[in-house]
Amino acid sequence: MERALIAPLLLTALLLAPAGRARAQDLSPDFNLNAVRMPAGRGCREDNIPPVPPPTDTGYYARYGGGAPRLESSVTVAVRDGEGRAEILFPGVKRPESAAGYRAALFIRLAEGGKAPVLSWAAVFCSGPRYLGYKGSSLEFPSGGEDFSIKDESLALGPLKVRLARTHPWLMAGLPLDALCSGDAPRRLGYTVKTLPAEQDGLAFSYDRKKNSLTVTWKK
Repeated sequence: MERALIAPLLLTALLLAPAGRARAQDLSPDFNLNAVRMPAGRGCREDNIPPVPPPTDTGYYARYGGGAPRLESSVTVAVRDGEGRAEILFPGVKRPESAAGYRAALFIRLAEGGKAPVLSWAAVFCSGPRYLGYKGSSLEFPSGGEDFSIKDESLALGPLKVRLARTHPWLMAGLPLDALCSGDAPRRLGYTVKTLPAEQDGLAFSYDRKKNSLTVTWKK
């Protein structure tokens, strides 16, 4: 009896197979990705890639060299037994940069802070009459104790050079930045090392022109 059932089933499967294939062809999509080919000449051929141009020789290293010191400064503070000494080495422009028209203008002032005097300075870097940026900071001296703080220490060149108006608002006073590079701006605005007192509020100031440094000493 089993053989009698198997024969009709096989016959039915054989009869339905062609119909199934035809039905599958009717339902197949019109778009066949395997049949699509990229047209010749539409690709990115290697010989169409332009060569990388050689670097432009601006002559910078020929003029200045690779190891010339630039924008170097330091603030050294020593406090012991109520006595203190701070030495500030201001940044400047030396040869050969100075021969190419670059220079630095130092602006400095001593002002009364919340608890103690504050010495604020900014070395403004110029290319002829054009302002390039600055480096500066503010030093708050101790008042009765041995605490001091260095704040707003900044180096800003390029797009960040406008930060000067925030860190040194006393210097801007509504002036355009390029005005700081016109003529003898530190003397004209009254912010030179010569305007610092020899002594004030227990602080003694001494400027070394050759080293371009300022030494400040104080006692308890």
